[in-house]
Amino acid sequence: MVIITKGLLVVLLLLQPLFGSRNIAIADDDDLDYLSYDYPTADPPPPGMFFGSSKPCPTCPWNRAELGPYPKPFNAQNTQFEPIHRGQYFDVYGHWMETRYSQVFWTAQPAVSLPQEIRDKFQGRAILITGYETDVVSGGLLSPEEPEFSVPEFEVYNHHYNLILTGKDVKMTRIGTRRQDSLLKSPEINGTMIRTRTGRHAIEVHPSEWEPRDIMSGGKMIPTAQFLVQGNGGEHRKSFKHLPRGTGHLLLSPDKLNLNPMFINTKFPAQKGQSPRQAFRNATRPRTSLSPPNADYSGLMECPCTTRTHKLITGFETCNQGTCGDDKDKVKDQEECFMAAAQLMPGGILNNITLKSTKFPSPCYLVASSKGTEAYFNTQKKSNVPCGTQEGVPIRSIGQSGVISNDNATSKIAIQLELDQASDSATITITAPADKWFGIGFDAAGMVDTPYTIVVEPDAQGGSGITVTERVLGNHEPGTPLESSVTIQSNTVGPVPPPPPLQMTHRGSPIRQEDVGVGSWQACRELCRDNPECEAWTYLPGTRSFEAPLQDGACRLRHDDASTPDNSDGFTSDGWSDGMWSGVIAGNSDDDDKLVRKVVLTRPLKGATHNHYTFDPTIASLPYIEAVGGTRQFGYHGPNGRGGGVMIMVETGAPVCICRTGKLSGSINGIPWSDNCHDYPDTTIKRDNNPSCSIDTYQGGMICCHHDIFLLDADQEIPAPTFKFRMKFRFWYEDPEETTVGAVDSTVGPSISQIVYPGLDYQNAFFFFRETEIAHGEYDVPACAEGTPVEACVHTVIGTFQVKDGLHECQGRADVYCAMPPVANQTFPFSQHIALVHISAHCHGPACISMEMINEDTNETICYTEPHYGVSDMPMDEAGYAAGIPPCIWGTPEEGLPFPPILNLKTNITVIKKVNSTVGHRGVMGHWQMRAIWAADPSKDAKDKIDDEEATAK
Repeated sequence: MVIITKGLLVVLLLLQPLFGSRNIAIADDDDLDYLSYDYPTADPPPPGMFFGSSKPCPTCPWNRAELGPYPKPFNAQNTQFEPIHRGQYFDVYGHWMETRYSQVFWTAQPAVSLPQEIRDKFQGRAILITGYETDVVSGGLLSPEEPEFSVPEFEVYNHHYNLILTGKDVKMTRIGTRRQDSLLKSPEINGTMIRTRTGRHAIEVHPSEWEPRDIMSGGKMIPTAQFLVQGNGGEHRKSFKHLPRGTGHLLLSPDKLNLNPMFINTKFPAQKGQSPRQAFRNATRPRTSLSPPNADYSGLMECPCTTRTHKLITGFETCNQGTCGDDKDKVKDQEECFMAAAQLMPGGILNNITLKSTKFPSPCYLVASSKGTEAYFNTQKKSNVPCGTQEGVPIRSIGQSGVISNDNATSKIAIQLELDQASDSATITITAPADKWFGIGFDAAGMVDTPYTIVVEPDAQGGSGITVTERVLGNHEPGTPLESSVTIQSNTVGPVPPPPPLQMTHRGSPIRQEDVGVGSWQACRELCRDNPECEAWTYLPGTRSFEAPLQDGACRLRHDDASTPDNSDGFTSDGWSDGMWSGVIAGNSDDDDKLVRKVVLTRPLKGATHNHYTFDPTIASLPYIEAVGGTRQFGYHGPNGRGGGVMIMVETGAPVCICRTGKLSGSINGIPWSDNCHDYPDTTIKRDNNPSCSIDTYQGGMICCHHDIFLLDADQEIPAPTFKFRMKFRFWYEDPEETTVGAVDSTVGPSISQIVYPGLDYQNAFFFFRETEIAHGEYDVPACAEGTPVEACVHTVIGTFQVKDGLHECQGRADVYCAMPPVANQTFPFSQHIALVHISAHCHGPACISMEMINEDTNETICYTEPHYGVSDMPMDEAGYAAGIPPCIWGTPEEGLPFPPILNLKTNITVIKKVNSTVGHRGVMGHWQMRAIWAADPSKDAKDKIDDEEATAK
């Protein structure tokens, strides 16, 4: 591990370019306007022939008898419940992943379309997902006749996966790197949770830069996206992901599967005569691996930091709660602020900004946007605004639509809209043909909506000037001019840009075998321009696969020999990973002599009159219409000069402060270190001085385990063979309009939803999440003292919280981390009580012993579970690994399930995680992945309550 300490602070200024933490803009404004952040979609190749048991087994995963039955839910061991999914099913595959031994795959894959018959059947209405199954498979690569098979966990370890199903009215939207502010719980005022837009409630220390966002707000009270993580890792292939009758994952107009998996390749190449397991036991491991010799599990699964890891220790840390404290803990001046930001942030800083404001923290903080990360120095010394998500912090949101270039497939007009509460301003940037009039109408789907519109007209005599007017359009009429409220900030004319890079890969053959280390996609493009042989290029971000992993990314220079009629233009989403860009070097174009105009306008957020549109930074999306005329003067645009769409508005992240610190801090592999271990009694890890809480003692876990990194030391040879695999999902579903999903059935009685909240036939089982380690995401298990009896080698972590800490108000129907009310026009929380219906404990083998949840107010155990460990080399029965962790599931006696616990939002919960500490372990997790439904107050007549709410809604 390379370590740079605080004592070398002066040297750091010289080393910054080497480590990719540079105080520079990552791209100029023109380059950022040039990009179109659309989430790629590509359906994977069809599966090969299925290979498995011919004996059906309804209680077994995938109905395959050779996999053995699902272990019963741990809280239903003594009931007649049989773990059988209900309804019908459909299967979906993720994209292929191909890695070498010790290599990590951890990035978003292109979206996959759900089966056409499912999309057609549920167009405009809801599907109810009642459960799902997962597997990791290979085979079917050479031909459709080659059998498909399940991959054992000791060959590729599935650390976890994030799976989001989206409806057709949702767009996966780039929100930028939010980092630790994604883990902040909703702030409270007088004990009531308040609505925030910047606090995203993901379950990872470093969540994806993409989130589902609604294209249009309003509509039915049905979720438009679902986050399926009931046991999301290799330990859970044999865990029964089931929801009781009257509940399920509701999804409006199901459309796409969006997968972000994390895998570690532990398949060491076998020598002649060796079995895969023998090769596994003889595999090379890094020196920091804690797995004993000949162990049945691989120490790579715990993400050890190696000599390839770069730990940068400085005198600065990030803070997302409270303030920096005393003056000695605050950054002293602008120069130190921007230097610290450059050290802590990978890939550089988008903008360094100095301001004076009482509305933001002081003096130094970072803000993440969809474009990148900005550093701020606030000269207002009297500001007492705390770091992180707080009520009253001004909201700033950014949206963009369209890309204009000399590629005929791109738009004729490009728009960017930035709404800023702090400055009370809307900044509107429009790029369009230089010699034509153009206009934008806001909050409209057509001229029939008579929208507020901004029109730009070039000088009629061909000069460089412009005239900007505002008007209310008529229904296919010019409408009425309004008094001016906009200010022209700039008006520039230049050549049409070349075709923009795309978030795709390219099929062109590489010019050379080795990739070139670069710091940005712009640098990759320039390398291609400077190479006479190069016709296309691909930028691969943040790779750490080099022998000397000091670059921000890699550049692959290509020939454009894939651009054929058979291969279209050579671009493909298959094989894309998050942050990848590809482009071509355009030759002469008919449009090279044409010019485009870029106009930047500003105006106040609030409209000058009732006819002027008032911009709202809190909205999630904004419909618009656009037009480009055929002349310089405003008039009829013609049949081909009009368009429009919906602009997704993405809010910037919460301000994350940069503070001086008396203890060691800095970054690991370019990821800023954050001291986010909570104090006791939230959790015991900080009280017990867990090594994962300090950068100097952090030796393994997710921060050392990023996409494309190799987990061997720099002097250890990485075997050349690759292995190809992918994920497979089976979704069980019901049609709420065709089945008795929630209706009273004389043979089985009322559903659990009707029992806990009479009047609601069925409910969406909403997301409910908490960690035993509380927001830290992982922790270490030190080995017990030598001589300790094996049975006494048990490491325990305890956490406490209230039910309301794991629930959040919805920020739209596509918010997958929230608890949506089941009745229209109701506020959050819908009730003061919830009913638990499913708990999956995310607990890594091989060390996990048990996880337990206790109602502290009644001293009753809510859920207790132990992993089911394998005993062979067969998939889902691998020795050394947890093959399944039985969930806790509640329902009705007729289903053979225990009645669910009804919990008040202020119920005090204690969670306990126990781990075998015979040897040490790193990157251990104790996550509680739960689903719940709303419940009426048990002390009141629930039927009266629901009648009152329905009457209020009407």
